[in-house]
Amino acid sequence: GVVGMVTVSVLSTVCVFLLLESKKKLGARARTFGDVGYGACGRVGHITVEACVVLSQMGFCVAYIIFISENLWKYVDFL
Repeated sequence: GVVGMVTVSVLSTVCVFLLLESKKKLGARARTFGDVGYGACGRVGHITVEACVVLSQMGFCVAYIIFISENLWKYVDFL
């Protein structure tokens, strides 16, 4: 519900600020999210962060495909 949505929004915002703070502390050597993961946890952190980014992007793509297909189906069904 609403409480869950607000909780996830607050956690997401806090995590973004922590990520930006970590990037500032690492300086110029951190150009990507994976670099920040490497600076924090080494190779395991780098691989974990890169895997999470890939899974997140795949999730966005799947959600977009579902959204488009449902709307297209409604349009075709209307004709």
